[in-house]
This record gives sequence, structure tokens and C-alpha cells, in this order.
Amino acid sequence: MGIEEQYAREVRNPLIDSQIEQAQRGVHRGSIKDVRGSFYQRDDDEPVLSVNTITASPGDGSDGSDLPPEYRRARGVVMHDDRDGLHSEDLGGLFREEFDGHWLSTWRAVAEDDPTVSPPEEVDFDRFDRFEEAKRIVSLAAVDQAQNASMLASMWWTDVVDYTPLANEMVFVTNVDGTRFGGQIDRLVRIDDGLPEGLYAADYKLTHEIQNSHYQQVEAFRRAFWPDMGPIDGLILRVDPIKREVESVSTHDEEWPDDAWDEFRVNAREEYGRDLIRLRMRQSVWH
Repeated sequence: MGIEEQYAREVRNPLIDSQIEQAQRGVHRGSIKDVRGSFYQRDDDEPVLSVNTITASPGDGSDGSDLPPEYRRARGVVMHDDRDGLHSEDLGGLFREEFDGHWLSTWRAVAEDDPTVSPPEEVDFDRFDRFEEAKRIVSLAAVDQAQNASMLASMWWTDVVDYTPLANEMVFVTNVDGTRFGGQIDRLVRIDDGLPEGLYAADYKLTHEIQNSHYQQVEAFRRAFWPDMGPIDGLILRVDPIKREVESVSTHDEEWPDDAWDEFRVNAREEYGRDLIRLRMRQSVWH
């Protein structure tokens, strides 16, 4: 069962339905395409950079570990989708074809991060094909960690707050005060108890620690639907599937940086000014 099904509610709220309809008529309207999460485009409009592209720092692991970005991406896909029915032979499909040369090094990185995974040096390869075994172990580890994270997040929502889900995986393209960006909000919820009451844009992070870029991303997410739904607070749920812990930080907490939105806008201006970014946007195939 995927996250969306876990949090589904039988009773619908007419006010909430109306707010979602307003949002969909606004920044969520039209057909939105994305290219590997790097760029977004609505209908025939000009493409815009994704929130993740704007906040990415060269060499930044984004989660306090040495896990390759491709592995983290695949793990996130599993957590957000209903992947319980996957068979072992399907798991490799979580990774892109160009990843094929990195299975062994990723296995080592996963083993360093997850004590339940044996490193390649401790496995007898006489009985296995090295490439296929690395592929199998990495894929299984991604699925296992993602499903653990999904369970931990579900428990947090059930035990910590009283909430009503508005929408999951909301894709958007927007322009906020001249800053253009697109992305996908993990969850939009109304919280009535457990945190200060209000609407929240919630973002999951399968990490060992919260990075500054995470605050910037959520600052962008929570502004994406302001024109239609009014002020929205931000919420980061840091889920560590290895240590089996959940940490929540919202815009109401003291540790939330006051300048995160300003930093996001500065990063956006810099990224849009890069020649390589402009070239990639022009060369992207949108149709």
C-alpha cells in the first residue's frame, strides 16, 4: 500500500474540495511535463527550473551520507509509490540505464550506510555473477529502506498530529515575485492539532540530517499555491530508515532559518544565469 492510500480518508470536506479546485485552476492547471525532475513545463509555456535543481550544490550529498543520487532517487520513488507488488526481477527498473556502471560502488556505499547489508568483499562471488548480485542487493536495499521509511512516516501522521489530507504529489509550475520554478509537493494537509493549526506543505526527506537546501525547497513549495489557498506553512519530515527515527521541523520552529526563501531566490537567479543551464533548457525535448 502506497502513502496516498495509507492516508486516504472516507469523509470529504466540501471546503477542502473547493480549495483544491481553486488551486488546480491556478498554478496546477494545464498539462505539466517534467524532465527527470530537472525542468518543468506547463502546456507550451517556457520551461522552468525545478526546485531541486535550483537548490542543488555541487558535491552535496543532500542527506549527510555518501549514497549516490541515483540510489536516493530510486529509494524516494519506492516510498512515494505503491511498490509492494514488485518482484525481484523488476527492481532493477528503479534505476536508469546509464547507472549500470555504478552497481558495485553503490553496493559498497549502501553497505557502509546500512549495517544489515554485507559489503562485496564479504560475499562469495563463486556462486554469483558480480554485476547481477550487485544489482539485486542494491535494489532490494532501496526497496527495504523505502518501505521502512513509509511505515515510520505513517506512524508519525497517526500518532503526532490530527490532520486532514488535501492532496499528495501535487505537481506545479509557478512564478512567485519574479522567481520561476516548478516541482512536486509531497503532501498538502490541514493540521488541526499537534502543530499550530493551519495548512502545510509537507516534504519527506530520507536523510540522516536536515540540510539548508531542504529548508529552501520547502519555502518554495509552500509559496506555490498561495495565490489560490492563502498562506501555507512548511513542514519537513526527516525519516531515517536506518536508525528508524522521524524528526519534524516546521516554519513555526526556532531552528527554521529566516532567510531560506531569500537564499532560494538568489540561487534561482544564479542558476538561470548559467550558460549550461540555458543550453540544456533549450535542448530539452518536451514533446
